[in-house]
Amino acid sequence: MTAITRIVDWINEDGRPTWRRHTIRLLLEGYKLEEIHYDLLYNIARKEAGFNEELPLFDSYAELVSSDGFEMEEEPVFLLKLGPVNNISSLRDE
Repeated sequence: MTAITRIVDWINEDGRPTWRRHTIRLLLEGYKLEEIHYDLLYNIARKEAGFNEELPLFDSYAELVSSDGFEMEEEPVFLLKLGPVNNISSLRDE
């Protein structure tokens, strides 16, 4: 299983926020996130939290992410470093 397939399986689990799912979708489609994307993700999060946001395509943002085309890796992927991680969930600063 490739690293991307693992990420997609994780993001498609029940209970994952729609804004996160859509962020992963955008990144897999090759977008470099810009202000317009951040605004959309913010509005998706607000709508999901119960605010009255006008998002006609909201249901499409919540659709499962596909890993089609990412099943094979030429070389293994290794995470060598993660940081900085200050104030990120339960990750320790050091």
